[in-house]
Amino acid sequence: MRHKKIIFFGGVGSPTAFGGELTKNKEMIARLDELGCNVTVIDSFRARSNKMKLAKILLRFFGCVLWYPKATFIFSTSFGNIYPLFKILYRLPVKLHIVYWVIGGTFAERISEGVYSSKYMKLIHLFIVEGMKMKKRMIELGFNNICYKPNFKSVGVLPKIQKNNDGRIYFIFLSRIVPDKGCRYILQCVNRLNKSGLSDKYVVDFYGNMAEEYRLEFEKEVDSAVNVSYYGSLKLQDNNNYKILAHYHYMLFPTYWFGEGFPGVVIDAYKAGVPIIGSDWNLNPEFINDGVTGIVVPTHSPEKLYKAMKDVISGKYDNENMSENCQKVVLKYDTKNVIDNDLLDIITQDVKRTF
Repeated sequence: MRHKKIIFFGGVGSPTAFGGELTKNKEMIARLDELGCNVTVIDSFRARSNKMKLAKILLRFFGCVLWYPKATFIFSTSFGNIYPLFKILYRLPVKLHIVYWVIGGTFAERISEGVYSSKYMKLIHLFIVEGMKMKKRMIELGFNNICYKPNFKSVGVLPKIQKNNDGRIYFIFLSRIVPDKGCRYILQCVNRLNKSGLSDKYVVDFYGNMAEEYRLEFEKEVDSAVNVSYYGSLKLQDNNNYKILAHYHYMLFPTYWFGEGFPGVVIDAYKAGVPIIGSDWNLNPEFINDGVTGIVVPTHSPEKLYKAMKDVISGKYDNENMSENCQKVVLKYDTKNVIDNDLLDIITQDVKRTF
C-alpha cells in the first residue's frame, strides 16, 4: 500500500548534477520512493534564471494543486526561491498541506529581520530544520510546528581508514574555494606555520569549485607555499574517491559563510574517518564534538586555527581514536536512519503538530 501523494518542489538537476541542495533532494526523493510514496517531482533547478523553465514549473505546480489538492506538498529549496509563490498562494482560496524542509542555516534570522513575512508562514503545516539552534530560534519567533532532523546522505560501506604515513599530517579542505569558507584564514595559518619551520611536517590540499573573483589571490598564495596544492573537484559521487578522502588526517572547515547550515561534506568527512577542525559558526558545534570528532575554534580567529593546526601537527590529539569516532557517529546521518516511517507519518499528517 502506497502512502498519500507527495508533490516535491525543489532543485534536483540532471543525474550528474550535484551540490548541497541537489544532492540532498536526490537523496530525499529516492528515500521517499523507497518508503512507498507516490512522488511527483517539480524540479526548480536554475528556474530563476530561465523564464521559460520558470513558467513551465508554475504551470505544473498549479496543475498539481488542481489535480492533487489533498497531496502533501514538500518544498526543499532556499525560501527566497519560493517566497513569491507563497505570496500568490496566500491570496488564493486553496488550503494545501505544506511541509517546508529548510535548506541552509539562515531561515529563522530572515524571518526575524522581516525579510520573510511571518504571515506567509501560516501556510506551512510543518517546518523541518537541520539544527537544534534553528529549532530553538523558530520557537522563540512563535512557531511550534518545528521538527528537527539533521542533514543526511546514504552512507553505504565505510572505507578503510588508512592515513598517509610519511610522517606528515595531511589536511584537506573540501568545499567552495571562497574566503567566506575560510580559505584565506587557512592560507594565513600556512604562511605562519611555514615561517616557524614546520613546512616539512604537514600538507594542505584544497578541493572544490573556485570562485573566479578569488582565483588570482588564491592561486598566488598556493603557488608560494611548498606544501599546499589545489586538486580541483573530488567527486564523491564515485564511491572510490572516499578512499582518497580517507588518507587525510583532518578536514579544515573554518567557515563563516552566511548561509551555512549542516553541510553534507561533514557527513563525507565522517564516513571517511576524517575529524574536522571547524569554526563555531552557526550549527557547526552541533555536529563537531570538540575533542571527539574534531576541534572547534572560534569564528574569525586565525590565531586559534593556527594553534589547532600546530597542536595536531605536534601530536597533541589522538587522530586514530578521533577517526574511529567519526565512523561511529556517521551512521546516525544515514538517509535511512533520518527519513523513516515515523517521520513519514509526521510529514503526511493533515494537522499541524507541536513538538
